[in-house]
Amino acid sequence: MNFEYDFSRMQGCPVKGSALCVKQFDVYNLTDTGQRLFLFSIPAPAGAKEKRKNITDTSKPLVFAPGKHLIGVSAVTNHGAQSDPRACSIMIDITP
Repeated sequence: MNFEYDFSRMQGCPVKGSALCVKQFDVYNLTDTGQRLFLFSIPAPAGAKEKRKNITDTSKPLVFAPGKHLIGVSAVTNHGAQSDPRACSIMIDITP
């Protein structure tokens, strides 16, 4: 998974501190309308304050049925609030 995020509105959490910040990104399978299936988390770059490209991470192997799947990423704050994962999403096609 590879994406970009603009930390100018809310910075990545520093190693220490309690100010509101982006702690991590949660990745979801959004294929089934109205449901989010959690896949894995990606830590936010510590202390990031500007737009970052190529935020990336690798999950453990995931099993998907063949066909199209909508994958979304949600920014998660250190207080537990999340952005809409549909705002950062991509359609993937799994072929057998």
